[in-house]
Amino acid sequence: MDKNVLPYMMTDDPYFNKIDDVKSIMNETWISRISRYQLTYWYFYDHHLQELNLRFKTQAKSLYYRLSYLSKDELKILADSYYYKTNEERPTLTQLSKKYGMTYNDFMYKRIAIIGKLSKPRLKPKGVGKPTKEQAEREREFKKLYQLSRRLLSPDS
Repeated sequence: MDKNVLPYMMTDDPYFNKIDDVKSIMNETWISRISRYQLTYWYFYDHHLQELNLRFKTQAKSLYYRLSYLSKDELKILADSYYYKTNEERPTLTQLSKKYGMTYNDFMYKRIAIIGKLSKPRLKPKGVGKPTKEQAEREREFKKLYQLSRRLLSPDS
C-alpha cells in the first residue's frame, strides 16, 4: 500500500462505513470548508479510488458529480489550486494570481466563487439523465422499428 494512503480511508470498520453516513454524503450541502477539504483529496481520489472504503468512494463520487457542473475554466483554476500529490507541490495564491494575470484579491474571490458552486448537492453528473435531442430521436426511431418488426413477426399477420 502506498505510504500516502491514509489507513482509515481503506478500512472496512463499520465506524467508517455507516450506511446512513454514506447516503447523507451525496445529499449534503457543502459549506466552503468541506468543499476545500474534498478538493485537497481530489488527486488522492483519482490515484487511489480502487483502494478506498465505501465512505470515501462516495465522497469522491460526490466531488466528481459536483465538479461536472463547472466550466472548463473553473475546473482549470481549481485543478491548479488543489490537484497535487502533496501540499508542498501546491503553488501559492500569489503565484496562481500572477499565472492568471489577476490581482491577488481578484483571483482569491474568483476561486471562492467557484468553490461556492460546489455546495449544491448533485445526485447525477451533468448531462446524465436528460437525453440530447439526437439521442431522443434515435430512441423514437428505434421504438418505431421495434414495433414494426413485432407486427411483421407476429403470427396474426
